[in-house]
Amino acid sequence: YHFLKKRMTLIDAFADVKTQDGYILRVFVTALTGRKLNQQKNNTYAKTSQIRAIRKLFVNEITKKASENEISAFSNLVINEDLGGRLSKRGSKIFPLGHVFVRKVKVLKKCKIDIKKLCEESNTNRNAAQTKTDQTTDAT
Repeated sequence: YHFLKKRMTLIDAFADVKTQDGYILRVFVTALTGRKLNQQKNNTYAKTSQIRAIRKLFVNEITKKASENEISAFSNLVINEDLGGRLSKRGSKIFPLGHVFVRKVKVLKKCKIDIKKLCEESNTNRNAAQTKTDQTTDAT
Protein backbone atom coordinates (compact mmCIF):
# COMPACT_ATOMS: atom_id res chain seq x y z
CA TYR A 1 0.00 0.00 0.00
CA HIS A 2 2.85 2.42 -0.62
CA PHE A 3 0.60 4.23 -3.11
CA LEU A 4 -1.84 5.15 -0.34
CA LYS A 5 -1.62 8.77 0.75
CA LYS A 6 -3.87 11.24 2.51
CA ARG A 7 -6.96 12.70 0.86
CA MET A 8 -7.86 9.77 -1.36
CA THR A 9 -10.33 6.92 -1.21
CA LEU A 10 -9.29 3.30 -0.89
CA ILE A 11 -11.68 0.91 -2.66
CA ASP A 12 -11.45 -2.79 -1.83
CA ALA A 13 -13.45 -5.38 -3.72
CA PHE A 14 -13.49 -9.16 -3.76
CA ALA A 15 -15.22 -11.73 -5.92
CA ASP A 16 -15.68 -15.49 -5.73
CA VAL A 17 -15.29 -16.74 -9.28
CA LYS A 18 -15.29 -20.09 -11.05
CA THR A 19 -12.89 -20.76 -13.90
CA GLN A 20 -13.66 -22.87 -16.96
CA ASP A 21 -11.76 -25.85 -15.58
CA GLY A 22 -13.70 -25.87 -12.31
CA TYR A 23 -11.45 -24.00 -9.87
CA ILE A 24 -13.18 -21.64 -7.45
CA LEU A 25 -11.07 -18.58 -6.64
CA ARG A 26 -11.48 -15.55 -4.41
CA VAL A 27 -9.92 -12.50 -6.07
CA PHE A 28 -9.11 -9.38 -4.04
CA VAL A 29 -8.78 -6.06 -5.88
CA THR A 30 -7.63 -2.74 -4.45
CA ALA A 31 -8.15 0.61 -6.15
CA LEU A 32 -7.07 4.09 -5.16
CA THR A 33 -8.69 7.23 -6.46
CA GLY A 34 -6.62 9.72 -8.40
CA ARG A 35 -6.76 13.33 -9.42
CA LYS A 36 -8.40 14.56 -12.58
CA LEU A 37 -6.39 16.48 -15.14
CA ASN A 38 -5.95 20.12 -14.01
CA GLN A 39 -7.74 19.46 -10.71
CA GLN A 40 -7.50 22.31 -8.20
CA LYS A 41 -8.87 20.48 -5.14
CA ASN A 42 -6.51 18.75 -2.76
CA ASN A 43 -8.69 15.73 -2.12
CA THR A 44 -9.95 12.98 -4.38
CA TYR A 45 -12.74 11.47 -2.32
CA ALA A 46 -15.31 9.36 -4.14
CA LYS A 47 -18.96 9.30 -3.13
CA THR A 48 -20.35 6.12 -1.59
CA SER A 49 -22.56 5.53 -4.62
CA GLN A 50 -19.51 5.79 -6.89
CA ILE A 51 -17.60 3.33 -4.72
CA ARG A 52 -20.48 0.84 -4.87
CA ALA A 53 -20.69 1.24 -8.64
CA ILE A 54 -16.95 0.66 -9.04
CA ARG A 55 -17.08 -2.44 -6.81
CA LYS A 56 -19.99 -3.84 -8.78
CA LEU A 57 -18.17 -3.21 -12.06
CA PHE A 58 -15.00 -4.89 -10.72
CA VAL A 59 -16.90 -7.98 -9.56
CA ASN A 60 -18.73 -8.32 -12.89
CA GLU A 61 -15.53 -7.89 -14.92
CA ILE A 62 -13.53 -10.37 -12.82
CA THR A 63 -16.34 -12.93 -12.95
CA LYS A 64 -16.60 -12.56 -16.72
CA LYS A 65 -12.84 -12.94 -17.28
CA ALA A 66 -12.55 -15.94 -14.96
CA SER A 67 -15.49 -17.79 -16.50
CA GLU A 68 -13.99 -17.31 -19.99
CA ASN A 69 -10.52 -18.65 -19.07
CA GLU A 70 -8.90 -21.65 -17.44
CA ILE A 71 -6.86 -21.12 -14.30
CA SER A 72 -3.54 -20.87 -16.16
CA ALA A 73 -4.80 -18.18 -18.55
CA PHE A 74 -6.51 -16.30 -15.71
CA SER A 75 -3.35 -16.35 -13.60
CA ASN A 76 -1.41 -14.95 -16.58
CA LEU A 77 -3.95 -12.09 -16.78
CA VAL A 78 -3.40 -11.35 -13.09
CA ILE A 79 0.40 -11.66 -13.17
CA ASN A 80 0.85 -9.54 -16.30
CA GLU A 81 -1.43 -6.87 -14.77
CA ASP A 82 -3.73 -7.02 -17.80
CA LEU A 83 -6.70 -7.48 -15.50
CA GLY A 84 -5.69 -4.50 -13.32
CA GLY A 85 -5.28 -2.27 -16.36
CA ARG A 86 -8.64 -3.32 -17.76
CA LEU A 87 -10.34 -2.68 -14.40
CA SER A 88 -8.64 0.70 -14.13
CA LYS A 89 -9.81 1.72 -17.58
CA ARG A 90 -13.40 0.62 -16.94
CA GLY A 91 -13.56 2.08 -13.41
CA SER A 92 -12.15 5.45 -14.46
CA LYS A 93 -15.37 6.11 -16.36
CA ILE A 94 -17.16 6.32 -13.00
CA PHE A 95 -14.44 8.14 -11.02
CA PRO A 96 -10.75 8.79 -11.83
CA LEU A 97 -8.63 5.96 -10.45
CA GLY A 98 -4.93 6.24 -9.73
CA HIS A 99 -3.83 2.67 -9.10
CA VAL A 100 -5.76 -0.56 -9.50
CA PHE A 101 -4.14 -3.88 -8.73
CA VAL A 102 -5.11 -7.44 -7.87
CA ARG A 103 -3.89 -7.79 -4.32
CA LYS A 104 -4.44 -11.49 -3.70
CA VAL A 105 -5.96 -14.60 -5.25
CA LYS A 106 -6.99 -17.50 -3.01
CA VAL A 107 -7.89 -20.95 -4.27
CA LEU A 108 -11.07 -21.95 -2.45
CA LYS A 109 -11.74 -25.21 -4.25
CA LYS A 110 -9.60 -27.20 -6.64
CA CYS A 111 -10.97 -29.04 -9.61
CA LYS A 112 -12.03 -32.61 -8.71
CA ILE A 113 -10.64 -34.00 -11.94
CA ASP A 114 -7.01 -33.30 -12.79
CA ILE A 115 -7.15 -32.08 -16.40
CA LYS A 116 -3.55 -33.03 -17.24
CA LYS A 117 -4.01 -36.54 -15.92
CA LEU A 118 -7.25 -36.88 -17.86
CA CYS A 119 -5.56 -35.75 -21.09
CA GLU A 120 -2.66 -38.16 -20.56
CA GLU A 121 -5.05 -41.06 -19.93
CA SER A 122 -7.11 -40.27 -23.00
CA ASN A 123 -3.95 -40.04 -25.12
CA THR A 124 -2.70 -43.42 -23.85
CA ASN A 125 -6.14 -44.95 -24.47
CA ARG A 126 -6.14 -43.58 -28.02
CA ASN A 127 -2.63 -44.87 -28.66
CA ALA A 128 -3.54 -48.30 -27.27
CA ALA A 129 -6.69 -48.43 -29.39
CA GLN A 130 -4.76 -47.35 -32.47
CA THR A 131 -2.08 -50.00 -32.00
CA LYS A 132 -4.80 -52.63 -31.51
CA THR A 133 -6.48 -51.66 -34.77
CA ASP A 134 -3.10 -51.62 -36.52
CA GLN A 135 -2.38 -55.16 -35.26
CA THR A 136 -5.77 -56.44 -36.42
CA THR A 137 -5.31 -54.93 -39.90
CA ASP A 138 -1.82 -56.46 -40.15
CA ALA A 139 -3.15 -59.91 -39.16
CA THR A 140 -5.81 -59.92 -41.90
